[in-house]
This record gives sequence, structure tokens and C-alpha cells, in this order.
Amino acid sequence: MSTFSYIAVGILAGLLLLLPAKKDDTAERPAAVPMKTVHVLPEILVDSLPEELSESSALLVWNGLIWTLNDSGGESMLYGFDLKKKKVVKRIVVLGAENHDWESLATDKKYIYIGDFGNNGGWRRDLRVYRIPKKMKWHEDTARVEAEKIAFHYPEQKSFIRLPLASRWDCEAFLALEDSLYVFTKDWKWEETQLYKLPKTPGEVPARLVDSFYVKGLVTGATMSPDKKTLVLSGYESFYPYLWVFYDFPGHDFFSGKVIKVRYPEYFMAQTEGVTFLDDDTILVSSETNKLPGRIYAFSLQKILSAK
Repeated sequence: MSTFSYIAVGILAGLLLLLPAKKDDTAERPAAVPMKTVHVLPEILVDSLPEELSESSALLVWNGLIWTLNDSGGESMLYGFDLKKKKVVKRIVVLGAENHDWESLATDKKYIYIGDFGNNGGWRRDLRVYRIPKKMKWHEDTARVEAEKIAFHYPEQKSFIRLPLASRWDCEAFLALEDSLYVFTKDWKWEETQLYKLPKTPGEVPARLVDSFYVKGLVTGATMSPDKKTLVLSGYESFYPYLWVFYDFPGHDFFSGKVIKVRYPEYFMAQTEGVTFLDDDTILVSSETNKLPGRIYAFSLQKILSAK
């Protein structure tokens, strides 16, 4: 999502939520789910991201670099950021792909997946995921690679009337696991996240609803630990940044285990978007530039699990 004025957005969203519900938006508000809430102060690894990453909306660890992208009309490009040098050292130009609203990155052994499914108004009919092979030819520090497209839609969505910051059909987060993509929606209306499943193969497919969870906030990123034992969602609620940490779940039934909500109110108005595991313990979170500079924060999973 592009950088915006938080106060203006809050007022607009509040007014729009007073509008009558549309036919596909009549579900009752989800019930609150008991969860442990802890206060954990992250370390700031990067105090100010380069200007070319002012709308960093995704994070991915690959080949020793932190990869990110810019959203909402940015270039069709991935940026390889060196944490030690604090600068972009590699770039991937993604051919055959338009950056309508890129919001998330995911990966498996063979491919990198790019989520072009940002949908603040809930009106888009061209939701898609691009995939590019990890085997690519480099010319100096830049690679140019052709993308394949996975187009999808939500069968439950019946209305495509534009509802800026009040729709249930926005999305900024997904994972690639085994033979599927797991997509977590950003629900401006009820502040829950709906979990959808897609095949990884190119083509046009319906997304399959598999679960939902009332986060009481807006989900902007998702990542799975390398050992596949912990799911972390990033996002915010009322301009405060949060993480939701899910663990002790069977298989891919992410919401059936334990959950901890992590707050760090010292960074009020940080527009936290990207999230990834650097290793099994270190969680990285990026933020876009707005009232605060774009940053990369670091959390210790063990510190979160042991927090009182």
C-alpha cells in the first residue's frame, strides 16, 4: 500500500464503515479470540532505508541478501539489500509483469513468487501472483527474467463496488508451502484475516477459503520460520504496529495452535509491511517511509515466546 496520511485514512475508513453492507459483505463481526499479548521492543537493524525503497512492502531472504519491492505502481523490480553495507547491491527486472500493486514475496526451492493482489478498494478483477525462476542469468549486478502468471479470484466476493479502505477483499500477505500458496487477506471492515489456498502453477484459478482468524487489525505480511514451526503475521491496529505469532499448530492448520500478539507502541505510526525470518529465531520487519523513516526492525522469537 502506498504511503498515506494515517489520520486521514482513519477518518475515511470510519465513515465508510457506516455505509450499508453490500451483498457479499453481510457476515457478522467475528468473535474475539483469546490470545496472549506481550510488549517486546525490537532492535533497529536499518534506521533509514534508501530512498529507492521508500515503499518497501515485502521481505524475503535469498542468496545472502534481503529482497524487497515497492508497491502501488512502482517499477517491476526486486531489490537485493545488503544488511551489512546498508544498501541495494543487486536488482532483478521482472519482464512481462506489471506492478499494479505488488505487496508480498514468497519463495520455495525453485521460484520466487510476487503477490500483485493489493486491493484497497475491493474492486480489482485482475488479482495475480507472478513467479520467476531462481535460476537466472546475471549481467554484473542485474538480472532480467520473464515471469509466469497465476491469476485468481475470491469466489465469495460478489460485489466489486469500490470501497476505499472499507473492503474485505484487500490482501498484502502470502506464503509458499509444498504445492500451494496460502493467502492472508487484509480485511478493512471486520479486521480479521481470511486464509485462502491457491495452486502454485500458472493459469487462472479460484482461491479456496480454508480458515479465518480475528486479528483485530490489518494484516500486511506473512512468513514461516525455516523449521516450519512458527507463522508470523505483521500489520497494525489503530496506527500501532503489531505481530501475530502462531505456533504449536498441526500441519498447515495455522490458527488451531497457540497465538501471541506482539505490540511495540514506541513505533506508533510505523507502517509495518514486510516480514521474514532471517533464521529460526530472528524475525525481520520492514516499514514504509511516512511520518517515520522506512526501517528494518529485528525481533527474537525466543524473546517473544518467553515474554510475560
